[in-house]
Amino acid sequence: VLIEELKRLPEAERERRLDALRAVAPDLAPAARQLLDWDEVHTMARGGIDFESHAASHAILTALPAARVLDELTRSRTTLREHGLGAADLLAYPNGSFDAGVMESARRAGYAAAFTTEPALAELGHPLHRVPRIGLHEDVSGSAAEFHWLAGRFLAARQKKLRVPPDQSVLASAYRYDVPIYTSSPGDSS
Repeated sequence: VLIEELKRLPEAERERRLDALRAVAPDLAPAARQLLDWDEVHTMARGGIDFESHAASHAILTALPAARVLDELTRSRTTLREHGLGAADLLAYPNGSFDAGVMESARRAGYAAAFTTEPALAELGHPLHRVPRIGLHEDVSGSAAEFHWLAGRFLAARQKKLRVPPDQSVLASAYRYDVPIYTSSPGDSS
């Protein structure tokens, strides 16, 4: 709840409140290092991980003036390119926050597509600067089986809406019959 409240504040006010919290609770101060350094990023990239944009400072873009939004997006894309990264010109909106102005800035900054946090599957013809996604972090899908169940639920609803025969998706069928799907994956004991 506190994090969501802080995200809604203008940057200067958010920083003022965070400084006040750190003053009374020094254990809440961030560790000296929270991000990957460029050597680590390049090592991961050589290992097959793609890096794309999330804006320059992770600011909530909808809370910024249009010129600052464009600057955030342009600087991020330029920095990635200078490091040989970001070749697909993709953006994930910080916090998933976007509006028509932010989408236009993403287009102007040269991004081919941008991802929201709207939970859905993209369909043919979906606006490229408003691509939905299904999150894979712990509070959305704690295991492969849970992710399969969530994806099956979504697919079953889409099949019904589009009048697709119910036996066209293993995930949707498993959801409908309440049959778990387990796969072997690191960290998943199933």
